[in-house]
Amino acid sequence: MTEEISTQSGNTRIHVTKRGIYTSVTEIVSVHLPIPLLKKLDELVEKGYFQNRSDAMREAIRRLVRDYENPRYTFTVG
Repeated sequence: MTEEISTQSGNTRIHVTKRGIYTSVTEIVSVHLPIPLLKKLDELVEKGYFQNRSDAMREAIRRLVRDYENPRYTFTVG
């Protein structure tokens, strides 16, 4: 059984999903994206790489954070 609860306090919107013993608490954010980029994102969802836009965005942000925290290359100037 899945139970979902959404609440808003000021500008913060929180979404809680309960599935058995697993509980996920997320904050809902709005993002402005160029239409061509959004279409590419939707293509990835349609091809089955992700369940929905939110899953795709979460994975993109995880990879971005990982890349910044663990740079593969170090460049020195001069």
